[in-house]
Amino acid sequence: MRSFFVAAGMAVVASLLPAAHAQDIPMAGWTVKVSPNSVYLTRPDLPGINIGIVSDVRPDLTQQEKFEYVKGFFAGRAACPSLASAETVTSFAGFSAKSGGPVARCTLISMGHWEEGGLQSALILDELVEENKILGGVPAGPTAMSVTALSEKIQQEVTEYLMGRHQVAEAGMTADQVRAAMSAQGLAKRVSPDRKPVGMVRMIDSSGFDSVSFAGKEDTQTLLLFAKRPQDFAASAVTCMNWDAALFDPYYYESPWKVALGCDRYFWRGSVDDLDLKDLDARMDWSGASLKLGKFTFRKAETYRKFARGAALDVRVGIGRSHFDDVLAGNRSLSEMQPRDILFLPDGRFMAGHVRASSLAGGGTEGPVAGQYYFDGHVVTLLLDSGEVVYGHAGWFPGAGSSDLDHKAVVNINGWVYTSYCRDEWDNC
Repeated sequence: MRSFFVAAGMAVVASLLPAAHAQDIPMAGWTVKVSPNSVYLTRPDLPGINIGIVSDVRPDLTQQEKFEYVKGFFAGRAACPSLASAETVTSFAGFSAKSGGPVARCTLISMGHWEEGGLQSALILDELVEENKILGGVPAGPTAMSVTALSEKIQQEVTEYLMGRHQVAEAGMTADQVRAAMSAQGLAKRVSPDRKPVGMVRMIDSSGFDSVSFAGKEDTQTLLLFAKRPQDFAASAVTCMNWDAALFDPYYYESPWKVALGCDRYFWRGSVDDLDLKDLDARMDWSGASLKLGKFTFRKAETYRKFARGAALDVRVGIGRSHFDDVLAGNRSLSEMQPRDILFLPDGRFMAGHVRASSLAGGGTEGPVAGQYYFDGHVVTLLLDSGEVVYGHAGWFPGAGSSDLDHKAVVNINGWVYTSYCRDEWDNC
């Protein structure tokens, strides 16, 4: 991240603050970096969005004066000069201001500090917006802050984070205490009901190969099905599933993160088991359970089953599952798990050889991980032991010769398939 927050002039503002403590644990899905004077938040699925948090605890200034100072500082440092003269909006929670133009390059949010009289401020910088002297903020293309629903969600998360930092610091909690209080079940509440898929289907192209049927393939093409809204012609089907269900709107597929993933949105009707698909173009006909993506025509293969809400699973899936007991007993290292291995325990714990997530650097974990899981239909929340939180989409279907969620099953989380490639005729089950 470009460190536009660090400057000698800002050191005065934060010089009285202690080093980073429990209050600097990032909000779910974000990565935090802490410097002596600032806290920085980023996430790879929000390109161009940088959030910096500073504090001013100088006793000789009122909070209003502190806010005006921070406005002026960031107006120059973050290249959004209109922020300096922007209207200050006052609320019971604190202050806010935005730079000018069709899309704000800088959004500043401030509220009370845990040190008496202090002020903590968060600047949301959209680096894909350039500030024009006449027009104000002009985006170079689709940006996060140009999407109203997403912009409001980011601001909401920042506001909640500032409030949480205040509460944690005032309570005197340690980092270990904060992490111990976190749970996948609690974090799952951040996913609103309207963003939960009503169905999930596996699609295959004419070759018939994907990661379900062929170990050499990394991806499987999946459709997530969402309910019809009053303003829509029909219900919506989205062609990608590796995105944060708590943050992003499934219906607004023009968002920059969906453009980067190559997501498309289609209409669907009928039922999950008896699917009829249609391009958004009103001139196109319903095409049955098939659709054209690029040069490939995909057809429906299987309907994924939902996970029961809060399900306590006891399932072992993967090529290396014969070694799971040794891993649990500590006789083998977690690092020996294979990428397609996953293990769920009834106590809400899991181990996996790999977890795919757009919110993680590089698009997924660097090797095996462990943590907590919580399923709610086709939505999954994973709290990794390393502290990262993954929101995503999931489904399963039984393996050949089985009807249960067992070691033969196929489990799909964010488009990454866990399977044993198990066949009775191969005697490898």
